[in-house]
Amino acid sequence: MQISPVAGIGPAMGRTGLLLFQPFRFKKWLALALMAAMTLLGQGGGSGFNGNFGGRSGAAPGAPAQNFSQAVQEGIKWIGDNLTIIIVVGLIVILLGLCFYLLARWLSSRGHFMFIDNIVNNTDHVKAPWANYKSLGMSFFRFRLVWDLILFNIYLLLLVIVGILIWHDFKQGMIAGDYPFTAWTIWAIVVFVGGLLFTLPIWWLLHSVITHMVIPVMYIRQIDAWPAFKETWRELLWPNKGACLLFFLMMSVTGIVTAIWSFITNMLFIVVTCCTGALIMIIPFVGIYVIALMALPPLIFARAYSLHFVEQFGPQYAIAWQTPVREGGFPVVMPPVPPTTNDLPPTPGTGGA
Repeated sequence: MQISPVAGIGPAMGRTGLLLFQPFRFKKWLALALMAAMTLLGQGGGSGFNGNFGGRSGAAPGAPAQNFSQAVQEGIKWIGDNLTIIIVVGLIVILLGLCFYLLARWLSSRGHFMFIDNIVNNTDHVKAPWANYKSLGMSFFRFRLVWDLILFNIYLLLLVIVGILIWHDFKQGMIAGDYPFTAWTIWAIVVFVGGLLFTLPIWWLLHSVITHMVIPVMYIRQIDAWPAFKETWRELLWPNKGACLLFFLMMSVTGIVTAIWSFITNMLFIVVTCCTGALIMIIPFVGIYVIALMALPPLIFARAYSLHFVEQFGPQYAIAWQTPVREGGFPVVMPPVPPTTNDLPPTPGTGGA
């Protein structure tokens, strides 16, 4: 079976045009953007204005640098003086962050299947897909929690190792009054950079498998996340490693194009609204919805492209794509074609020829 990473590009582009422009209905854009925004929850972004525009805080420019030991001791003293407030505020922030993380993961897990269902059926329904994909959404939600927990522990372990390596120089800096940049710190940097270089490609591969193949397989086969992951890895990815890797690279390019498209449309939105759009985009979820609304064409293309790619792996992955139904309008009545001489009935008395 020949798997082509480019075969689905044309059908995905056609599907995008079909959904959004044949015919164009703004209500449909709003509904599809809602589900697209749900899929983006928890993936970063939302306002696009997370940079620090205020410059460095603390000492004024040109102020002499403080002694390392003194700065650390003052920091420890400030923490001790405000320990109760720090603990209370920290717990509140952690609790709110955890609640938002769980809510975002839960909504996005179900939103993926709602988005796919509307792309496949050329609809803009929200209530029915929300109810129909409760089971698949919850299965994918639990799967992502385990995946996120594994990632968290891996990077936590990396930070602990870096902290152990750097502790020697940190302790010496506390004693001597200045931070000594010795081999311990160099090793800490090497371990940190090396750990990122080692884990990021693995993360990218597994993330691509889950996002671009496991989710479509779950939808097509109507199976839970873990069986879908095993089936994808064994039956689809492993026998077709080259084609799948090229597909993942092309999906990464699609992600870059989507990011560029979003940036340009965001800037246009901010300019057209005389910068009031920037205030709208920093509102939680509202900003993500605005981004999804303006980036809807590439978002639909990316998901349709992944569906068409998975469809190549056999009849068991076939998708019942629904053709559009034109609403409104009038039927076209063609004028009757005048009969030819041969079609005319024979003239009475001639007996026909």
